Amino acid sequence: HKQYMDLLHFAEQLFGNFLQNNILPMQPIHDRMKTLQGQLRDQRRFLLRIPELNPGHTNYIVDHAVKTAIVAVATASSMKMPPHRLIDVGTAALLHEIGMIRLPSQLYMSDRQLTPKEKKAITTSPVLGFKVLRQFNYPMQVCLAVLESRENLDGSGYPRGITGDKLSQYAKILNPASTFAAMASTRPYRAPIDGHTIMKTLLTGQNSRYDKEVLQAMVGTFSLFPYGTFVQLASGNRAIVIDITPGNPRNPTVRLVTDREGIVISEQPVVDTTSEQYTVTGVLAPDEVKKLRDAM
Repeated sequence: HKQYMDLLHFAEQLFGNFLQNNILPMQPIHDRMKTLQGQLRDQRRFLLRIPELNPGHTNYIVDHAVKTAIVAVATASSMKMPPHRLIDVGTAALLHEIGMIRLPSQLYMSDRQLTPKEKKAITTSPVLGFKVLRQFNYPMQVCLAVLESRENLDGSGYPRGITGDKLSQYAKILNPASTFAAMASTRPYRAPIDGHTIMKTLLTGQNSRYDKEVLQAMVGTFSLFPYGTFVQLASGNRAIVIDITPGNPRNPTVRLVTDREGIVISEQPVVDTTSEQYTVTGVLAPDEVKKLRDAM
C-alpha cells in the first residue's frame, strides 16, 4: 500500500504540474515505470490486490491512472515484453486520461445520467490526450496508445471507431487494463467490484471488445480468482487468495480464515486448492466479505 501511495503522490504532482505550469517531463515517468517493474517482480502478491488499494480523497482520474499503469505493466510483463516496452506501456497507461483532466470533473465524477452533449465531450478526451503528448514530443507509439485506449476490437469504441486489426498492441493492453482499474475502484454510484467478477466481465468481451492474447496474459497475471479474493472451499472453509498457480487459473493458493462452520480461526494455514478437498466452489458476496472482515 505504501508503494501504491508513493506512485499516487507522484501522479498527483505530475498532473498538478501539467495543469498549473504546462509541464509534462518524460524522464521522471520513465524512472517511475522502471521502479514499478521491480516492485511488481518482488511484491506482486500485494501490489496486484487492486480493489483493496484505497486512495482516500485523491482525484479519481489520478487514482485511475495509477491503477491502470499497475495492471497494464503487470499484463505486458506476462506477455514477455522487454523492459523498454514495459516503460512505454506504463507511460501510456499513466497518461491515458491526461486529456480527461482538461474537462470539468463533474463529467467523470457524476452519479447522474450524462446528457448527449456531455457524453460527446467525454469522447473527445483521447484526442485531447494525444495532442498533449505530441506537444511534449512523447514517442508516437505512446501517443497512439493514448488515442486508441478507448477503441474496441469490433469498432464500437471511440473516438474513431477503428477495428482490432488497426489498433496498436499498446492500446489493446490499455483498454482492458483501464476497465479493470475502473471496476476495482470506488465510484460515486457503487463500491469496488471484486477481482473475480472483473475477470469474468472482461472475458465476456473476448474477441469483441478485447484482444484474446491480452486477456490470456491478464488471466495469467491475476488468475480467475485474483489476489485478495475471498472464496468458499469444498471443505466448507472460507479463505483468501494469496497467490496464483502459474498455468492453472482456477486453483489459486489460499489462506484459510474460517473453520468448516464459518468461524474465524486464529491459526490460518496456507493450502493448495488443486486438492479436491479444498477446491474453490464460489466467491463470497460483498456483504459476506464485510461480515468476515469485521469478524477478523
